[in-house]
Amino acid sequence: MRVVGQDGRARAQMSGKKRVIIVGAGLSGLSAGISLRRNKVDFLILEKEMEPGGLCRSKKRGGFIFDYDGHLLHFKTAAGFKIVNGLLKGEMARFSRDASVSFRGFDVPYPFQANLHALPESLRLECVRGLKNRDRSLCQGDFSSWIQAKFGAGIARHFMLPYNRKFWRYPLNRMTSSWTGSFIPVPSSKKMLSGASRAIKEPLGYNSSFWYPAAGGIDVLPRRMAGACGNILYGRHVSGIDRERRVVRTARGEEFVYDKLISTMPLPDLGNICSGFTREVRKSFRSLRWNSLVVFNIGFNGGPFNSRHWIYFPGKDVPFFRVGFPHTFSSCAAPRGWGSLYAEVSYAPGRKPDVKRLRRELLDGLYRTGIFTERSRICAEDILNIQYAYPVYDHAYTASHKLITSCLREDGVILCGRYGGWNYFSMEDSILDGMSAAERAVKNA
Repeated sequence: MRVVGQDGRARAQMSGKKRVIIVGAGLSGLSAGISLRRNKVDFLILEKEMEPGGLCRSKKRGGFIFDYDGHLLHFKTAAGFKIVNGLLKGEMARFSRDASVSFRGFDVPYPFQANLHALPESLRLECVRGLKNRDRSLCQGDFSSWIQAKFGAGIARHFMLPYNRKFWRYPLNRMTSSWTGSFIPVPSSKKMLSGASRAIKEPLGYNSSFWYPAAGGIDVLPRRMAGACGNILYGRHVSGIDRERRVVRTARGEEFVYDKLISTMPLPDLGNICSGFTREVRKSFRSLRWNSLVVFNIGFNGGPFNSRHWIYFPGKDVPFFRVGFPHTFSSCAAPRGWGSLYAEVSYAPGRKPDVKRLRRELLDGLYRTGIFTERSRICAEDILNIQYAYPVYDHAYTASHKLITSCLREDGVILCGRYGGWNYFSMEDSILDGMSAAERAVKNA
C-alpha cells in the first residue's frame, strides 16, 4: 500500500499486504474496521469529521446532551446485542417502550393499529369495519395499497396514510413495501380486533424495548468503537475515487491506494465523485430518492415533563411527525429536574424549509399540543439539518440498486451501512452490515 501526498512522493510503502480503505467512521465503518483488525487485515478509515460516529453523535449545550437525532438501540439478534454490550461493558440501560400517537386530542398507545380501544366510538367502529372488510387482493405492489390491504380503510385513512405522507414526503403509490419488514408492526387480525375493545399487554414491533447508554449520550457507542478500531484519519474528506487505478483522493490532495474499498458515504455522493460510469449506471445513481430532516433539540425547565419516550403526530396541524423525550431514558440528557426533547420535521430534497419560520411553527405546535405550557422555559437549543435521512424505496429502487452494486463490486468497492448501502437500517443493522462488509472484503481479496 502506498500513500501519495501533494508533492507526489510516496509517503508510506507497504508491499505484499492487502489494504482495505474504509470511507466513513460511522457505525458501519467502525464495525468493519473492528472486524478487519481482529482478522489482522491491513486497513485505514478516512473520516471527514474530526470525531467518529457520523450521524450517531452527541452535542453538549448548556448542561444538556443532544443526540443528532433520536438514536435508540433495538436488538433483533443475539449477535448484535453481544457486540454492543461487549463494547459498552454492560453500561446500558434497558427500557420498555412507552410511545403513543397524538390523534385529534386523543393519546392512542402505539402501535395505533393494535390500540383502537383508545379512539372515540365512531372512529373505532370505522376502523374495525375496515379491518373486517379489507380486500387483500387490492394490493398492487405499492406502499399505499399495501397499507389498505394490511389495515383496512379506517386505519389507513386516519393514521397510516397521513403519517407516512408526512414522514416520507414522497407519493406512497410510487413506493414499494419492500422496506417495511419489522419497521411497521402488522399484528394478526385477531390481535387488532381484540385491541379495539381492550389494551393488549403483549409487546408489538421491533422497538417494543430499547437500550441506551447508562451514562452520556449515544456517542458513547461510536467512541468506544473507535477506540477498539484504531487506524482512523480524521479531517479527510474523500473528494474523488479512481476505480480503474483503485485510488482514493482527499480534499487535502492525498491519494490512498486500495485493494478493496468499503464505502459508507451516502450513495448519491459516491456517484458524484467516482469516474468511469456508463450512462446507464449514472442514470441509476440519478434515480435514487430520499427524504431530509430538520431536527430541533430543545432543553427546557418549568415543565410539563412528558413521561412518554416519544409521540407520533400524523396531523397536518403541526409540522413535526415525531417528538421524543430523552430525559425519560437518560439521566444525562438534562440537568436534574429539567427536560429535553427532539422534534423531527421531514422535507423533500430541493425544498429546503425556512428554518426560522419552521421554528416558530414548531414552537406553536408544542404549545397547542400541550407539550409546552406557559410555565415552560427554553434553556438550550440545537438545530440540525440532515440532508440524507431515509432512502426512499420507490419502484426504481431495486433495479437501480442492483446495477450500482454490481458495477462497483467489479472494481473492488463494497457498499456498506444505511447510507453507503442505501438501506432503511437500524443501528444494529448498520453494525452487522459493517461486519458483513469486512468479511466480503477479506473473502474476495
